Amino acid sequence: TLIGVDVDSVTIGPASPVDFMNDLATGGILTDEGGTGLRVEGLTVENLRFGVTLEQDSGAVVGCILRDCKTADLAVVESSDLRVEDTRFPGPRGNQAVIGQFVDGLIFKRCSFEWATPHSELVEAMTLAACNNVEVDSCVFEGYRASVFMWAGGSGTITNNEFRGWADGIGSAGSASLGVQAIHTDAGVVADFSNNVVNEHHENSLVFR
Repeated sequence: TLIGVDVDSVTIGPASPVDFMNDLATGGILTDEGGTGLRVEGLTVENLRFGVTLEQDSGAVVGCILRDCKTADLAVVESSDLRVEDTRFPGPRGNQAVIGQFVDGLIFKRCSFEWATPHSELVEAMTLAACNNVEVDSCVFEGYRASVFMWAGGSGTITNNEFRGWADGIGSAGSASLGVQAIHTDAGVVADFSNNVVNEHHENSLVFR
């Protein structure tokens, strides 16, 4: 367990962005494969290549700020039963705030993903590949080209979320296969998308495939 006194007092990461050191990608918190039960709470991770990387089961990130990381603010890989609660993602410097690959049981509750540039090209809040039992509940998304992007199969429940600023005429997509969408699912994904709110949306802002 790693608990900071609060997000404004405890920061992991350099004052200015550093992506590589001694030819290795920088990272704030990295768990080894096969571990279990890490809890990270009440701190800020910023200005790295990878913010928090969880490669173990039954982990939790609670009440943190993860921001300004190049590859991902949060990466979860080949693991299960991970929870992210009450955590802010003010924006990555790269293409996604969250990367998930081959995860069974990934839960986000009461998190916020707010990116300064409306519908930034090639920037997704969550890119989840082959992730099953995903739950995204009571979160707020704003400014991403796609907020929840599930592909390569998987399953989930994306409910009670707010997608802000999908106004008519804002932004354009760099990829014809994705477009500007609050939620995008690729072929083979089975998910429930009920009871979400999309504000100021145009007719193509919420697309399921």
